[in-house]
Amino acid sequence: MNKTPLLITLALFLTAVIASTFIWCSPSIEITDSERINTQIAIVSCLGAFVSATFVIFSYLQTNRAFVESQRPHLLLFIENLKVKENNASERLIPMSRIHYRNITNNRFTDLTISLTVTAVSRIFDLSDLFRKKMTMIGQDSRQRTFNPVEELRSRGLGLQNVAGQGNEVILIVNYTYTFNGKLDDVEAQRYRWDAQREEWSIC
Repeated sequence: MNKTPLLITLALFLTAVIASTFIWCSPSIEITDSERINTQIAIVSCLGAFVSATFVIFSYLQTNRAFVESQRPHLLLFIENLKVKENNASERLIPMSRIHYRNITNNRFTDLTISLTVTAVSRIFDLSDLFRKKMTMIGQDSRQRTFNPVEELRSRGLGLQNVAGQGNEVILIVNYTYTFNGKLDDVEAQRYRWDAQREEWSIC
């Protein structure tokens, strides 16, 4: 719970107490008791008005923040493992990875940049160039990107099957950033581990 309105109320109350004490105890103020009582009533009334205004303004700000948050877009992003024939004349199946990403809200957002990084044997291999940077997605926009993980990582210097087959952990980290309402958000969507025997990604 946000304590800001309570702190403001406490500060107002202390101010009212100090003002009341000054009015009743200060010898430099020469007013009658009835005038002191009227002044005390005015202080209490002002205190109540300021406290009410504090909670009304804070409630408005919280409601406005909740509304903006409810309009925030959400990206559904996941990896599908596929097996396809190497060519028409061969029965050998090769692993493919298909990344689905969809704006599951009706709100448009911009600057979507998907980051794919693979960590293995204390090295990092970047696959982010498989996606265009700073994409715009309208509401319910759905897209996908299919690639051969073995070949893509081999071209970057990682023998995926050999490294994972030797018991080394190979982790794929999927992140994305986007801009909404003038604010840049950075989200880690998911982590996957490569299974060398099944030749596919599994969620960590």
